[in-house]
Amino acid sequence: MKTALSSIAFLWITSFANCSRILHPLSDAPIEQRSLEEQYLAAQKETGNLTILWGGDAQSQASAVIPLWEQQFPKVKLNLVVDLSKYHDSRADRSYQVTGSEQADVAVLQTLHDFERWKHQGRLLPYKPATWESIYSDLKDPDGAFVGVTFVEFGNMIYHNMRLDQSAVPVTFKDFVNPFWKDKLVLTYPNDDDAVLFLFSLIVSQYGWSWFESLLKQDVHWVRGAATPTALIAQANSSAVLSFTSNLSGAPTLSSRATTDGHVIWPQTAGIFASSKYPESAKLFISWMMSDAFQKIILQEAGTPPVRSGLLPNSTSGTAWDDRSVAPSHFGKFMVNRETVEWWRLQFESFLGTAQGASPLTYGI
Repeated sequence: MKTALSSIAFLWITSFANCSRILHPLSDAPIEQRSLEEQYLAAQKETGNLTILWGGDAQSQASAVIPLWEQQFPKVKLNLVVDLSKYHDSRADRSYQVTGSEQADVAVLQTLHDFERWKHQGRLLPYKPATWESIYSDLKDPDGAFVGVTFVEFGNMIYHNMRLDQSAVPVTFKDFVNPFWKDKLVLTYPNDDDAVLFLFSLIVSQYGWSWFESLLKQDVHWVRGAATPTALIAQANSSAVLSFTSNLSGAPTLSSRATTDGHVIWPQTAGIFASSKYPESAKLFISWMMSDAFQKIILQEAGTPPVRSGLLPNSTSGTAWDDRSVAPSHFGKFMVNRETVEWWRLQFESFLGTAQGASPLTYGI
């Protein structure tokens, strides 16, 4: 019976995918020629809320987006839903399988493998914003099916600057097994977040499994969500002072120190669903996110390299490809190979067990 049910499920999914390719054939898209103001006028003819699936593990990660949008485009209502990318894509796939629609208009996610798959299934609406030519070629689909909107980075040392002097902060992951750090580390479960998983795979590939076994002896506080470590470090009564699986949150007591080891950076990627009821509004959202004004805000807030050339003509920081300690395309290649992802996940899960705790979104960060 189990074999029969598995066969039926496989045939259902396969025929579903083949059908989707027939329903929504992909075609190349011209580069947008309209201004944001002209696109805004077109979007106002559509009635309803523009739904964005925003990958993240804390509501604060999108807190700047909504007021900026409402200030510039008040007549196009935005329904921006923050959740883990792995849950967004699962719900979108399930909804499409049942109804023929993802019940959303735009996805901005960490799960990079989804976009290539959705493209081949004909489920993405090709679109090239006006700034298309300045977007680095490695970050965009040549047909316009999807585009990297901002870089996200894990691996730098995030620490409490009132309890820890910068000179004491490690610059390599090898230093984390020093007994000094016992009871002072908070890290995200690698088996609960694929970007953190990739980071740990890089570290183990460099230092070996003995490094991870030594790390376990440090009584690490393992948590769900990449925003959780910084929230805990910032707490006044916390014993944790250091993490490398998070980013700065804006808290004045938090600082960052760069690592010299290889770590992970990837383009958080966006695409428009072909089933969108509000394609003009969705195109406006992509155009706005890739505009000079919004991109400069992202660069100022996140401090990560730009996804477009020419944004910071006087900057000496260079591009993501100039940093030898990261490789912007490697995470995407990792994500596409789901067998490799699962192998690494189960390796860490065999040490840590399944990730414990509620969704990090319930923490109110």
